[in-house]
Amino acid sequence: VHVLPRRQGWKTPFHEDPKIEKIPVPNPLGLKMKPYVVDGYESDPRKSSWVGGYNLCSIDGLTASNPHIFHPPSSNRGSWAHSGYITDQVRDPGGPFDGRWYIAQYLLKVERTCYINPYLLKGGPPPLPGIEDFYEANKRLGHKVDKYIEGIDEHERMHGSRIEKNLRIYDPAGYLEADVALTRGELVSAADKRIKYDETEICLGSGDPLPKTFEGVVTVPEDDTYKYQYTGSIIVGGKEYMMWKCN
Repeated sequence: VHVLPRRQGWKTPFHEDPKIEKIPVPNPLGLKMKPYVVDGYESDPRKSSWVGGYNLCSIDGLTASNPHIFHPPSSNRGSWAHSGYITDQVRDPGGPFDGRWYIAQYLLKVERTCYINPYLLKGGPPPLPGIEDFYEANKRLGHKVDKYIEGIDEHERMHGSRIEKNLRIYDPAGYLEADVALTRGELVSAADKRIKYDETEICLGSGDPLPKTFEGVVTVPEDDTYKYQYTGSIIVGGKEYMMWKCN
Protein backbone atom coordinates (compact mmCIF):
# COMPACT_ATOMS: atom_id res chain seq x y z
CA VAL A 1 0.00 0.00 0.00
CA HIS A 2 1.42 3.37 -0.99
CA VAL A 3 0.73 6.10 1.59
CA LEU A 4 1.42 9.77 1.00
CA PRO A 5 2.75 11.28 4.24
CA ARG A 6 1.45 14.65 5.39
CA ARG A 7 3.85 17.46 4.56
CA GLN A 8 3.06 19.21 7.81
CA GLY A 9 1.52 17.79 10.97
CA TRP A 10 -1.37 19.32 12.85
CA LYS A 11 -0.67 22.44 14.88
CA THR A 12 -3.00 24.62 16.92
CA PRO A 13 -3.23 28.04 15.25
CA PHE A 14 -2.51 31.12 17.38
CA HIS A 15 -3.51 34.74 16.82
CA GLU A 16 -3.51 37.80 19.05
CA ASP A 17 -5.48 40.91 18.08
CA PRO A 18 -3.08 43.87 17.71
CA LYS A 19 -5.82 46.22 18.95
CA ILE A 20 -6.72 46.66 22.59
CA GLU A 21 -10.40 46.59 23.50
CA LYS A 22 -12.26 48.27 26.35
CA ILE A 23 -13.87 46.16 29.06
CA PRO A 24 -17.61 46.74 28.59
CA VAL A 25 -19.52 48.78 31.17
CA PRO A 26 -21.32 47.20 32.89
CA ASN A 27 -19.33 44.00 32.50
CA PRO A 28 -20.88 40.52 32.76
CA LEU A 29 -18.38 39.29 35.36
CA GLY A 30 -19.08 42.00 37.90
CA LEU A 31 -15.46 43.21 37.89
CA LYS A 32 -14.57 46.16 40.13
CA MET A 33 -13.44 48.80 37.67
CA LYS A 34 -14.11 52.23 39.20
CA PRO A 35 -10.87 53.58 40.72
CA TYR A 36 -11.97 55.15 43.98
CA VAL A 37 -11.67 54.41 47.69
CA VAL A 38 -14.31 54.09 50.37
CA ASP A 39 -14.09 56.65 53.17
CA GLY A 40 -12.51 55.23 56.30
CA TYR A 41 -11.85 51.84 54.75
CA GLU A 42 -9.05 51.95 52.19
CA SER A 43 -6.63 54.80 51.73
CA ASP A 44 -4.06 53.05 49.55
CA PRO A 45 -5.00 52.73 45.82
CA ARG A 46 -2.73 49.66 45.59
CA LYS A 47 -5.12 47.88 47.97
CA SER A 48 -8.26 49.26 46.35
CA SER A 49 -7.97 46.53 43.70
CA TRP A 50 -9.65 47.75 40.57
CA VAL A 51 -9.09 45.78 37.38
CA GLY A 52 -6.50 47.24 35.03
CA GLY A 53 -6.86 44.84 32.12
CA TYR A 54 -7.38 41.29 30.95
CA ASN A 55 -6.05 38.94 28.30
CA LEU A 56 -8.95 36.76 27.17
CA CYS A 57 -10.22 34.58 24.35
CA SER A 58 -11.06 36.89 21.43
CA ILE A 59 -14.17 34.95 20.54
CA ASP A 60 -15.79 34.53 23.95
CA GLY A 61 -14.21 37.48 25.77
CA LEU A 62 -15.89 38.40 29.03
CA THR A 63 -18.98 36.33 28.19
CA ALA A 64 -17.15 33.05 28.78
CA SER A 65 -18.47 31.07 31.74
CA ASN A 66 -14.96 29.71 32.32
CA PRO A 67 -11.65 31.36 31.35
CA HIS A 68 -9.85 29.17 28.83
CA ILE A 69 -6.90 28.97 26.47
CA PHE A 70 -8.28 26.73 23.72
CA HIS A 71 -11.35 27.73 21.77
CA PRO A 72 -13.95 26.42 21.83
CA PRO A 73 -13.85 25.72 25.60
CA SER A 74 -14.77 22.32 26.96
CA SER A 75 -18.40 21.42 27.53
CA ASN A 76 -19.97 21.25 30.97
CA ARG A 77 -18.83 17.63 31.07
CA GLY A 78 -15.23 18.64 30.44
CA SER A 79 -15.03 17.31 26.89
CA TRP A 80 -14.06 18.88 23.57
CA ALA A 81 -15.67 16.07 21.51
CA HIS A 82 -17.81 17.42 18.62
CA SER A 83 -16.67 21.01 19.18
CA GLY A 84 -12.87 20.78 19.44
CA TYR A 85 -12.37 17.64 17.39
CA ILE A 86 -14.34 15.16 15.32
CA THR A 87 -13.94 11.39 15.65
CA ASP A 88 -14.42 8.74 12.99
CA GLN A 89 -14.05 4.99 12.62
CA VAL A 90 -11.92 3.07 10.13
CA ARG A 91 -14.03 0.98 7.78
CA ASP A 92 -11.66 -1.43 6.04
CA PRO A 93 -12.95 -5.02 6.31
CA GLY A 94 -10.04 -7.41 6.57
CA GLY A 95 -7.56 -4.57 7.11
CA PRO A 96 -5.34 -4.29 10.22
CA PHE A 97 -7.10 -1.17 11.49
CA ASP A 98 -10.70 -2.00 10.68
CA GLY A 99 -13.00 -0.77 13.44
CA ARG A 100 -10.41 1.45 15.11
CA TRP A 101 -11.32 5.00 16.11
CA TYR A 102 -9.26 8.10 15.30
CA ILE A 103 -9.45 11.91 15.26
CA ALA A 104 -10.67 12.92 11.81
CA GLN A 105 -10.73 16.70 12.32
CA TYR A 106 -8.95 19.00 14.77
CA LEU A 107 -10.83 22.24 15.41
CA LEU A 108 -9.15 23.89 18.41
CA LYS A 109 -7.47 27.28 18.09
CA VAL A 110 -6.09 30.01 20.34
CA GLU A 111 -7.19 33.60 19.73
CA ARG A 112 -6.45 36.30 22.30
CA THR A 113 -7.44 39.92 22.86
CA CYS A 114 -6.16 42.43 25.41
CA TYR A 115 -8.84 44.36 27.30
CA ILE A 116 -8.31 47.52 29.35
CA ASN A 117 -10.41 49.23 31.98
CA PRO A 118 -12.13 52.22 30.26
CA TYR A 119 -12.27 54.14 33.56
CA LEU A 120 -8.51 54.59 33.30
CA LEU A 121 -8.45 56.01 29.77
CA LYS A 122 -8.57 59.57 28.50
CA GLY A 123 -12.19 60.55 28.04
CA GLY A 124 -13.35 57.57 30.07
CA PRO A 125 -16.32 57.65 32.42
CA PRO A 126 -15.67 59.34 35.79
CA PRO A 127 -15.30 56.91 38.71
CA LEU A 128 -17.92 58.90 40.65
CA PRO A 129 -20.75 61.01 39.22
CA GLY A 130 -20.01 64.58 38.24
CA ILE A 131 -16.25 64.60 38.81
CA GLU A 132 -13.17 64.70 36.61
CA ASP A 133 -12.20 61.45 34.93
CA PHE A 134 -9.27 59.44 36.30
CA TYR A 135 -6.94 60.17 33.37
CA GLU A 136 -7.37 63.95 33.35
CA ALA A 137 -7.15 64.21 37.13
CA ASN A 138 -3.90 62.28 37.30
CA LYS A 139 -2.47 64.12 34.30
CA ARG A 140 -3.25 67.42 36.02
CA LEU A 141 -1.57 66.19 39.19
CA GLY A 142 1.61 65.34 37.29
CA HIS A 143 1.38 61.57 37.61
CA LYS A 144 2.67 59.25 34.88
CA VAL A 145 -0.79 58.06 33.89
CA ASP A 146 0.22 57.36 30.27
CA LYS A 147 3.04 55.11 31.49
CA TYR A 148 0.56 53.38 33.79
CA ILE A 149 -1.76 52.59 30.88
CA GLU A 150 1.19 51.48 28.73
CA GLY A 151 2.27 49.21 31.58
CA ILE A 152 -1.15 47.55 31.66
CA ASP A 153 -1.08 47.01 27.89
CA GLU A 154 2.45 45.58 28.04
CA HIS A 155 1.48 43.30 30.92
CA GLU A 156 -1.53 41.86 29.10
CA ARG A 157 0.44 41.35 25.88
CA MET A 158 3.09 39.56 27.91
CA HIS A 159 0.43 37.02 28.84
CA GLY A 160 -0.32 36.57 25.13
CA SER A 161 3.30 36.11 24.09
CA ARG A 162 3.82 33.52 26.83
CA ILE A 163 0.69 31.66 25.75
CA GLU A 164 2.06 31.51 22.20
CA LYS A 165 5.48 30.32 23.41
CA ASN A 166 4.03 27.64 25.70
CA LEU A 167 1.61 26.48 23.02
CA ARG A 168 4.60 25.35 20.95
CA ILE A 169 5.65 23.15 23.88
CA TYR A 170 2.21 21.96 24.98
CA ASP A 171 0.26 21.60 21.74
CA PRO A 172 -2.23 18.70 21.80
CA ALA A 173 -2.74 18.77 18.02
CA GLY A 174 0.07 16.36 17.15
CA TYR A 175 -0.96 13.93 19.87
CA LEU A 176 -4.56 13.87 18.67
CA GLU A 177 -3.47 13.49 15.06
CA ALA A 178 -1.63 10.26 15.89
CA ASP A 179 -4.05 8.84 18.46
CA VAL A 180 -6.05 5.68 17.74
CA ALA A 181 -8.20 3.50 19.99
CA LEU A 182 -10.32 0.38 19.95
CA THR A 183 -13.43 2.27 21.08
CA ARG A 184 -14.69 5.80 20.68
CA GLY A 185 -14.95 6.16 24.44
CA GLU A 186 -11.28 5.34 24.90
CA LEU A 187 -10.32 7.79 22.16
CA VAL A 188 -12.40 10.65 23.57
CA SER A 189 -11.12 10.04 27.10
CA ALA A 190 -7.49 10.12 25.96
CA ALA A 191 -8.00 13.19 23.77
CA ASP A 192 -9.76 15.19 26.49
CA LYS A 193 -7.15 14.23 29.06
CA ARG A 194 -4.38 15.44 26.76
CA ILE A 195 -6.08 18.75 25.91
CA LYS A 196 -6.82 19.45 29.57
CA TYR A 197 -3.23 18.71 30.55
CA ASP A 198 -1.77 20.95 27.85
CA GLU A 199 -4.22 23.77 28.55
CA THR A 200 -3.35 23.70 32.25
CA GLU A 201 0.39 23.74 31.53
CA ILE A 202 0.02 26.65 29.09
CA CYS A 203 -2.07 28.58 31.60
CA LEU A 204 0.32 28.00 34.50
CA GLY A 205 3.30 28.97 32.37
CA SER A 206 1.65 32.13 31.08
CA GLY A 207 0.15 33.56 34.25
CA ASP A 208 1.16 35.87 37.05
CA PRO A 209 3.53 36.81 38.47
CA LEU A 210 5.11 38.52 35.46
CA PRO A 211 7.92 41.07 35.38
CA LYS A 212 6.98 44.52 36.63
CA THR A 213 5.92 46.86 33.80
CA PHE A 214 5.01 49.94 35.86
CA GLU A 215 5.61 51.36 39.31
CA GLY A 216 4.48 54.81 40.31
CA VAL A 217 1.73 56.74 42.06
CA VAL A 218 -1.85 57.66 41.21
CA THR A 219 -4.52 59.67 42.95
CA VAL A 220 -8.09 58.46 43.28
CA PRO A 221 -11.24 60.08 44.65
CA GLU A 222 -12.94 59.20 47.91
CA ASP A 223 -16.60 58.26 47.81
CA ASP A 224 -17.69 60.67 50.55
CA THR A 225 -16.08 63.92 49.42
CA TYR A 226 -15.94 63.11 45.66
CA LYS A 227 -12.46 64.69 45.64
CA TYR A 228 -9.21 63.26 44.29
CA GLN A 229 -7.39 63.18 47.62
CA TYR A 230 -5.90 59.71 48.12
CA THR A 231 -2.47 59.30 46.55
CA GLY A 232 -0.64 56.02 46.78
CA SER A 233 1.79 53.72 45.02
CA ILE A 234 0.59 51.37 42.33
CA ILE A 235 2.38 48.50 40.58
CA VAL A 236 1.63 46.54 37.42
CA GLY A 237 3.28 43.13 37.51
CA GLY A 238 5.65 41.85 40.12
CA LYS A 239 5.30 39.21 42.80
CA GLU A 240 2.18 40.65 44.44
CA TYR A 241 0.28 41.13 41.19
CA MET A 242 -1.81 37.95 40.97
CA MET A 243 -4.89 38.33 38.76
CA TRP A 244 -4.43 35.32 36.46
CA LYS A 245 -6.34 32.16 37.38
CA CYS A 246 -6.16 28.65 35.96
CA ASN A 247 -9.04 26.21 36.30
